[in-house]
Amino acid sequence: MILQRLETAGFEAYCVGGCVRDALMNKTPFDWDICTAAKPEQIMHIFEDFQLVTNGLKHGTVTVIVDRKPYEITTFRTDGEYLDNRRPESVFFVKNIEGDLARRDFTVNAMAFSPLHGFADLFGGRKDLAAGIIKCVGDPEKRFMEDALRIMRMLRFAAVLGFEIESKTAAAAIKTKKLLKNIAAERICTEFLKLLDGKTAYEILSEYEEIFAEILFLPFKGDFKAAAKAAAEHSGTKNRLAVLFHMLYFEPQEVKKAAEALKMSRDMTSFCVFVSEHFDDKIPANITYMRKAVGAYGKERMLSLCEIKNAKEAIGFLETIEQKKLCCTLKELNISGGDLADIGISKGKRMGKALERILNDVIEEKTDNEKNSLVSYARRLVEAGEI
Repeated sequence: MILQRLETAGFEAYCVGGCVRDALMNKTPFDWDICTAAKPEQIMHIFEDFQLVTNGLKHGTVTVIVDRKPYEITTFRTDGEYLDNRRPESVFFVKNIEGDLARRDFTVNAMAFSPLHGFADLFGGRKDLAAGIIKCVGDPEKRFMEDALRIMRMLRFAAVLGFEIESKTAAAAIKTKKLLKNIAAERICTEFLKLLDGKTAYEILSEYEEIFAEILFLPFKGDFKAAAKAAAEHSGTKNRLAVLFHMLYFEPQEVKKAAEALKMSRDMTSFCVFVSEHFDDKIPANITYMRKAVGAYGKERMLSLCEIKNAKEAIGFLETIEQKKLCCTLKELNISGGDLADIGISKGKRMGKALERILNDVIEEKTDNEKNSLVSYARRLVEAGEI
């Protein structure tokens, strides 16, 4: 509908970039980008009956909301001079798709398609896609000097898609790797985490160690290839990252520094530190331990730790806890502070200790987690002077 509206108004228009690549790989595109000969003000006029987002006007982009989905429509453009190895200082609108595709990063991302005009594939993107190759459009060194984040995007695409990196593109990335110092850590982190979950993450990590040495701002203490191999043996981004960082830095505080240097989220940083703290722990094969551990660290973290340590029996206990809804935390305890106050336990430290004692006894199955039973049990503890 969007392409048709633009064409009906007299402006050539194409789907472009990642959505075309994904469609050719029989994947459902995550989003749809459209490029057109129409200028931004003309795009806004054509779609004036739709909700528009115009915060991308500086770069020639108008976002049109159709059925609650955003579609970015960008005027054919070329880029001006890059001074910060990240973004062009200016953009220049052009009249045809050829100039627009020439500014893009990799051949597999420099394809466009229109039902009316067919494919625009000036740089062999379909051929490289079929061969499983990541290759820069034009001079690879120039592409990376324009935007050094493309180095990380190259590695991410290769790992996620399972593609090879063309030799000149790989050599240019290694030559220009120090430009990554000019890129915001948050942007590097986003690409790095996506890469870690890729199907060939180990191969990419081990082959391009010198590039990762630029983005992981703390010097490695462990063997990088061994750490990459250990990480790849696990599934899930968080698990792989936690294993990688522990194998590289060993100490929880060093892991914390490394994660913070990459501007990782607090949750991700905390998780990596948690795994490092407990990496060498032996997980006892009993449900009482697991219930206490869940209370202390949470079900999700204990499951991840058990997966990392391949503690299959412990994972079974976690499944039992989930299925039977066994009490592991004060929130799950079927007695409240008000109930304890009714039997004479004053608020404050005494009440907190009483609740902790009752929780522990429920976990150790000295009493069940039913309110009347717990109130009676608490009374007996008070009478015995135990709380």
